[in-house]
Amino acid sequence: MPLSIADMQYLKPATVTNGNTNGGRMNESQVIVSGATNNLFDRITEAERVAGLTRYRKFFIANRNAADLPGYSGLFCSKVAPDGGDRVYVSNGTQRDTAVDLTGFIEWVGAGTLAQPIQAADEEIQVAFRANDYEVPNARAILITNGTTTDFATTAHEGITDEVVGTGQSSYSVTLATTPIDKASLVISYLISSTPYTATDDGLGIITGTGITSASIDYATGDLSITGSTTLLTVTATYAKQCFTWTGNTATITLAGQVANAYATNNTNVGVCIFLTQLAPTADSKIVTSGTGGTFDLSAVALENRGTVEDDFTITFTGATAFTISGLYEGALQTGSVNSEYAPLNPRTTRPLVTIPVAAWGGTFASGNTVAFSTHPAALGIWIKNIIPAGTSGAARDTDTGYLFVE
Repeated sequence: MPLSIADMQYLKPATVTNGNTNGGRMNESQVIVSGATNNLFDRITEAERVAGLTRYRKFFIANRNAADLPGYSGLFCSKVAPDGGDRVYVSNGTQRDTAVDLTGFIEWVGAGTLAQPIQAADEEIQVAFRANDYEVPNARAILITNGTTTDFATTAHEGITDEVVGTGQSSYSVTLATTPIDKASLVISYLISSTPYTATDDGLGIITGTGITSASIDYATGDLSITGSTTLLTVTATYAKQCFTWTGNTATITLAGQVANAYATNNTNVGVCIFLTQLAPTADSKIVTSGTGGTFDLSAVALENRGTVEDDFTITFTGATAFTISGLYEGALQTGSVNSEYAPLNPRTTRPLVTIPVAAWGGTFASGNTVAFSTHPAALGIWIKNIIPAGTSGAARDTDTGYLFVE
């Protein structure tokens, strides 16, 4: 039996605030109820509307299937823009990141309205967004819907390999042939003496790599500048062409294939999707410290959708068979033994945090030996960025309901 939307839950993070600690790992006790106002964001005040405000919130999409079926290849997107004057963006998060980690280039995507009618078999669409700072990543699914008909399309991805920049100089100033260039896709390959190196861009136009003093790329024009600390030989550029261009706040988006149905501009919304990678619990980062030959088979450990959490566990042996276990977040758990199955309960869901069978143990342990590993829940973190421009007209409404869905 496949997963259903009913198997999915929206859950809050450990901290919901406007400060740098906002976010963190998932809080299974705090379910976000669909249709309720102020689920994550506080109501926008009149003073905030006048002065302007940028705020962030994190939430998790969690697979709570009771049969522990995994989820694969899901999509999540903003279905429509908010009906106030504010702007909403979404991006992938991690299991533990907080607002202080939201730095550098981030693919903030969102929803807009169809700017020109689409005919069936079209391979290009125009979408009007609230601003021209939304990203439309290459090879990304996008939703097109008018409430009656819905299509998913994929944005184009054109790769350019080993375009020659030059050789035998310590500095280069050239214009790459194909523009606009997709952010964070550029790889500069070069030799210093006979040793190969690569440098990459950060999505903000800065290129870094061994032996490079300074380098930059203008994504729109293709202007590339590289200054090395020594002679750079056989310099080439590999990159992808960006799948969209801006005219004002309207993005013209090239697709990888044809649109299946025709759409008028009236009531047609377009949302850029986030890929949901595997929604299944996992464990990794095993470290066994035993001078007496003890072994631990992490692949034998059983994990559950509703029990597994984001944590780093350390097992410490108090003898040849008995041990204590503690999590970085969960704290001290009940004691255990290699001679019996160990399955401490998650107090928020009453399902096992982890189940360690007898078969997972091997060799001989002694007091003071340790086993460390990390677990990760069947969930993915997603960030929302909400921008209320100064002087926004009308009452910008609460933005955490009404336009988010999982497909």
